[in-house]
Amino acid sequence: MQNLKTKSANNTEELPDLTPGFISPQLVAEGWGIEKGEKVADLGCGGGYFTIPVARIVGEKGKVYAVDIMEGSIEAVRSNVYQEKLGNVEVIRANLEKKNSLSDWIKTGDCQSVILANVLCTAIEKKLLIQEGKRILAPGGKLVVVDWVKDVKDVFRNFGPPVETRMTEKEVKELLTKAGFVFDKSFEAGRFHFGMMFKKK
Repeated sequence: MQNLKTKSANNTEELPDLTPGFISPQLVAEGWGIEKGEKVADLGCGGGYFTIPVARIVGEKGKVYAVDIMEGSIEAVRSNVYQEKLGNVEVIRANLEKKNSLSDWIKTGDCQSVILANVLCTAIEKKLLIQEGKRILAPGGKLVVVDWVKDVKDVFRNFGPPVETRMTEKEVKELLTKAGFVFDKSFEAGRFHFGMMFKKK
């Protein structure tokens, strides 16, 4: 959250209040139509921002694959899973920008939902990432995209990943439909993010 300082009335620097810009991950995840017993892959899971609420939703009979390449993220999600006493999360360290990167852990068509949260804006090999998400999804499965809004202004321009790496909703839709997904709907994801849902044919 660097470069977010503004001047207050007494000329001291302070950060703007970002709280209203974010929506509870639990509330967002509850709107995705994920049900108990489902298998879900959270690709690029970070510290488990969505992994944890989704694991609660799918319950003991369901499963969440939490995948990231960063060791720090892996350790963070493991810690969060332990603290929440969740036994239905499998944490995987893998490079999602390689072909069939999850073949050692997830079978083809094994998941009912795949989550790509704040991943497309940083991925270089976006097509390979999407192909792997498509491979592990069952026919009719849901692909959920949450990513940073590209059109930002003022002090928030330097908040989050570089603007030049972000994608517009139109660009995401074109990328996913070319990969064989069908656009389903958009959903509210807060001031700084947009949300979109797709289905595998």
